[in-house]
Amino acid sequence: MFMAGFRSMVRILTRNGLFPLFLVLLSAYFALPSIIPGETGSFTFEAESIKVNRLDILEAAVSSGAYDTAPQNIKDANERQLELLRVTQGDDVAASLKAQAEIARIDMGLYEDGNLSADPTLLEASSALLDGLAGLDDPVLFDTTVQEPMVYRLSEIIGTIPPLLLFVPQVALAFAAFRAIESDRFGFQLPMSERGKIAVAACAATVVFVAGFVLALLPSALLSALRNGVGDPSYPVVMIQGGSVLELTVLSALLRSIAMLLAVTVFASSVSAALFAVSRTAVPGCLILIALGFVPSIPQYFNETFILHDALPFLPTTYLYVAPVGGWPTYLNLTDVLPVQGATWELGMCVLLGVSAALIFITGVICAFVRRGWNRMRRGSHARV
Repeated sequence: MFMAGFRSMVRILTRNGLFPLFLVLLSAYFALPSIIPGETGSFTFEAESIKVNRLDILEAAVSSGAYDTAPQNIKDANERQLELLRVTQGDDVAASLKAQAEIARIDMGLYEDGNLSADPTLLEASSALLDGLAGLDDPVLFDTTVQEPMVYRLSEIIGTIPPLLLFVPQVALAFAAFRAIESDRFGFQLPMSERGKIAVAACAATVVFVAGFVLALLPSALLSALRNGVGDPSYPVVMIQGGSVLELTVLSALLRSIAMLLAVTVFASSVSAALFAVSRTAVPGCLILIALGFVPSIPQYFNETFILHDALPFLPTTYLYVAPVGGWPTYLNLTDVLPVQGATWELGMCVLLGVSAALIFITGVICAFVRRGWNRMRRGSHARV
């Protein structure tokens, strides 16, 4: 009976006008950067940018005598950095990246000696990314989005999509699923218990969203694979999370983001199920989910003055936006993407799935009490008769 109900609900959701709209919009959004070139931020590691921002400035400072009275270790560091900076002006990408990686290590050493004023986390992130790029078998920088191979492009898609563009379709599908139970107009009238129908609706909304998301990724994946190949799964990904530097590969970042997306989808369906069990209508679940989806975008949410700041690592709303938790490939590591100490991908998965499990249990208990109440009412009416 469950599978029959599940298939029926999937048909209802896929034939609903929301599903093809969601599919077309996401497919177009995902595929567009594979057709129209977009900037990737790789210019920060290219010769012209390095010349303007590092080489010319250091050459001018040294030639003007600004470091004549500096300690010998600083003079040596400047001399070595000038040699390395000149290497970056050549056409050999591998040599340039290796030179930049060594420059980053010199900068870190100067900072640790107290001879450089800089953000240590940014220095560490830059050094880690350059070390990772230089250590590749075939070091390469992607100048535009159309040059990116499949694995890199897919990982970047999840990282750069506006969070609400992922969350809103989940809410819409959950609303349509529970509305199907509530309204006769949707034709979902199977001989199942209320608990069974709620379980069917939650599972179907989750599966349809995930399947639709995968289908929406296919055009972009195929375009990138046909043009640039699958790509190197060990390509480095470096993020700043909770004040610490997180080092991943492009494949691990992609898998983490997919797992987090699944957890968020299960959470959304569980919230809808629990609220439907309480209210017997689909509207409250939809409204609550929309409100929750906006919470992480509130500027004060990650502020230290926020009343629940110490509890943020344990709140599901902290993890509703997939990219900052899972990670994505980028050449610009300038900000803390998840400014909550203690908030990690592992904890986020536990929080989302743990809360979902609790909501599912609560839904079952509510349905059991409701069913028991109806049975008592029936027995009472029969007794009066």
